[in-house]
Amino acid sequence: PSLFLQSYFQNEGFHINYLPNPLRLENFPFSREEVKKYSLLWVRGFSAIYNPEVPIKILNTLKVKFPDCRLTMIGPDRGLLNDCKKLVADLGLSNSVQFVGSIPNNELYKYYQSHEVYLNTTSYESFGVAVIEAASCGIPIISNKVGEIPFLWKDKVNMLMVENNNIDQYVESIENIFENTELSKKLSLNARIKTESFSWDIMKNYWINLLKN
Repeated sequence: PSLFLQSYFQNEGFHINYLPNPLRLENFPFSREEVKKYSLLWVRGFSAIYNPEVPIKILNTLKVKFPDCRLTMIGPDRGLLNDCKKLVADLGLSNSVQFVGSIPNNELYKYYQSHEVYLNTTSYESFGVAVIEAASCGIPIISNKVGEIPFLWKDKVNMLMVENNNIDQYVESIENIFENTELSKKLSLNARIKTESFSWDIMKNYWINLLKN
């Protein structure tokens, strides 16, 4: 399902066909009509590979210039939730961070549609279903440049990328989105266009041909 994985195994001498994961676009409708200004969204499990402390540190820096900035964090505890809550308290951000817990997949679109920026801070990415779902709803994405991300997405075209989860790079990218409406619209529309290629209505034909042959 991944160009990154395909490239890796081809370098090992295997012949690999690429067939990405399908997406039910109807579950993640595009809408930017009710976006809360200066709102950040993070959706992953609270484990080390997803670096949940990074968006908290990003928010802490952004608050200097954007005191109304808020962060919503969605996902199950995988061992680091309490550490993140302590970091939030230590930084005095308790009124600016919302820990939502796990949300049913068919309810996530409400958060994607209502937030201004989506942060993808993972250390590894073999396909990035959560990123695809967010992009389908049109929320501008800023991602760590790892795994599948640079294979599938184009920096400054349909998302913004940072190197090595660099906090300063995230902050600069977020500020650009906050202050540049045209950039925000471009990233939003181009991301949605990209996700349409993963529609189940399109992908099912590839699966049918694969299984027949």
